[in-house]
Amino acid sequence: MGDASLGRFALNDMQDKISEKQAHSVGYRAPSYGLFKTSLSPVYFYGIPRNVKAIGLSMDVDRFAGTRVDKDGNVERRLAFNRARGARLSAMKHLVPERIVA
Repeated sequence: MGDASLGRFALNDMQDKISEKQAHSVGYRAPSYGLFKTSLSPVYFYGIPRNVKAIGLSMDVDRFAGTRVDKDGNVERRLAFNRARGARLSAMKHLVPERIVA
């Protein structure tokens, strides 16, 4: 499941590069990290655990850092880009696990 966290970072990096061209900005992601984990519940057969069942998924990105500048030094445009990026990052937090399970 470690690939899920890496997949999320890769997906967001790709979308950042596409968005940067449209927003006339440039940015670089700093070292970032997060966890992707499953919750398991034992399945019993006559009181003996024989299997496990996945009961949930959790993705938690504790640090998603980077630096970004507008190519013309336009502070308002940089702030608008960062706001839109934040909303997209939150949406991707749900998309990646859903794609893995589906």
